[in-house]
Amino acid sequence: IDNDSFTKDYLKNWCEQAIQIEKWGDNNDLDISHILFALSMVYDWHRNKFDKEFQSRLKTFIYEHAKYQYEHAVKTQNGWWGGSYWQNHCWINYTSILASGMALSDDYEEALEWIAFAKNKIEKVLTVFATDGSNHEGLNYSVYGNIWLVRALTLLETFDKDIFSKSDYLRNYYKFYKAFSVDD
Repeated sequence: IDNDSFTKDYLKNWCEQAIQIEKWGDNNDLDISHILFALSMVYDWHRNKFDKEFQSRLKTFIYEHAKYQYEHAVKTQNGWWGGSYWQNHCWINYTSILASGMALSDDYEEALEWIAFAKNKIEKVLTVFATDGSNHEGLNYSVYGNIWLVRALTLLETFDKDIFSKSDYLRNYYKFYKAFSVDD
């Protein structure tokens, strides 16, 4: 977006709208996770395109909400959603904690804790899936959830370039997808 003021203005306006809403659902589940992931990507990839005042407000919003979500995850890691490794809520919420931590790791030392925690949980998620690629949530939810799982693993490639190859579930998912798809 270096030479594209339309895109920069559009991104800033979108972020401004998002951070004006202080409470996204309970601030600890999918509502805030979707927003945190997007805001974290904007902050991580484009922060230097924005003035310092906006950078600060964006960083503060991400920090406060990601910290709340992280604390909620730690507190409930053996219950819903924190310990529900087979549920897309788990993958999506840990992905947003991971993305937020990675985006803020230069600004807040505690973000490194968020990264380590989310990394551990996402790696655990990979161990609970059926190795044949099937998914108990059916085709539609598996597609939705897998988008987030792929996002998480893409971020985790920073730490482990072979992370994708460690999942028999993902390696065989196409079989499940094909079996439940409409023939040509």
